[in-house]
Amino acid sequence: PKRGRPVISPIPQPSREIFLMFDDLLLLQRGGWQVYFGPLGPTPATTFVSYMESLQVTKGMKLPQGMNPASWMLDVLGGTDSSASSSHLATGMLLDGTELQTAFRTSVPHGADADAVIKELSTPVPGQAMISFSSPYARSFAVRLRTILQRSHLAHLRDTSYNCGRIGVLIVLYFLFGIIYFDLDTTDEGGVQSMVAVVFMTTIFTGVICMNSVMPVRVRERSVAFRERSSFMYDGVAYSLAHALMELPWVCVIGVVTTIPLYFLVGMVPTVRSLFFHVLVNVLVSYAFLSFGQFVSCVCTTIQTAQAGASAVIPIAFLFGGLYLPYPQIPVYWKWAYFLNPVAYAIQSVVAPQFERMDCTGAYPTGDCPSITAFRGNYFEQVDTLSYVEGKYDIDFDARWMSVLYLFVFCVACQTLHICAGAFINTVNR
Repeated sequence: PKRGRPVISPIPQPSREIFLMFDDLLLLQRGGWQVYFGPLGPTPATTFVSYMESLQVTKGMKLPQGMNPASWMLDVLGGTDSSASSSHLATGMLLDGTELQTAFRTSVPHGADADAVIKELSTPVPGQAMISFSSPYARSFAVRLRTILQRSHLAHLRDTSYNCGRIGVLIVLYFLFGIIYFDLDTTDEGGVQSMVAVVFMTTIFTGVICMNSVMPVRVRERSVAFRERSSFMYDGVAYSLAHALMELPWVCVIGVVTTIPLYFLVGMVPTVRSLFFHVLVNVLVSYAFLSFGQFVSCVCTTIQTAQAGASAVIPIAFLFGGLYLPYPQIPVYWKWAYFLNPVAYAIQSVVAPQFERMDCTGAYPTGDCPSITAFRGNYFEQVDTLSYVEGKYDIDFDARWMSVLYLFVFCVACQTLHICAGAFINTVNR
């Protein structure tokens, strides 16, 4: 009343104080029958109480002194008695909704006033256009997105087990890799293959852990998204896009915090350019796996099925990532799995820079760049290290940025699937 705003609210069984704060009341009997619609009247709702007491169907039930009118009206309609009096007026029988509705509509002045209000509101004013809305949502897409981003940001800060858990696991794991492969010697064939293995394992482990950790969080938030989507509070696109954007800075933090210690422990190329490129690829692969995990979480009905579906992808990513089965050795009918694997593009992009020809005159045998003795089946051959890696794993140092572009496209594609699934797929059965 102080601000001049109408307030409409359902009140299943309010207290006396709250009930008497309302001006008007719409009372329905079970089944949707209209019992009363009009003003409550002076305290204690004398207009409404007088009407209910005057009905023949209520059989003279009176409001006890000091009783909550809201509790009394429910007693009248349901045939119960919560007054704690000795009258024992409870019958256990619901009042007939049809009779109650007929009595209200034929009553004077309550029924006549209600019909007059309905007729007035339903009759259009000449020359006045019908009320219409450009969108079912009360706010613009930008406002909805900004609101969900703020809420998701607070949720991430409060969910310490989620973020600290995946960061802690990766730090321990990568320190273990760093100790095992400490100051790796790449002057022989075994050392070169070990360096490729370190790059492969660290890249895929970050992605797998990010994917597995995000799925329970996304499934938990999914019920909130369904509720707010059905009530037109937020749409599925804004909700999914906000979750996708809010994960991005955390993935960057994970990539920086976990990759840099391993990078120097293993003894990779100590240049800012190579380090930045390595972290960038690690972030893109991690975000690609995380995006796929979000998509699977929106498609599957339970977290168990989501984890089972995502787990089926992990062996394929390991097998066709280009390490255990280099591209030239993959059967022709399985090569499609290599090109759909983000880990394969990580191998193509970050392996070759670790053997870049720097501070030397050229490739072996005309130059003094690093070379190794490679076993060729029945003989040994001295070859340039970078040329050996490019030939064995079918990668190209000059095409490393094209592989980064493919990783970016893979992230966008997975997030597009995630947003579409969040907007159009509903796994609620009720």
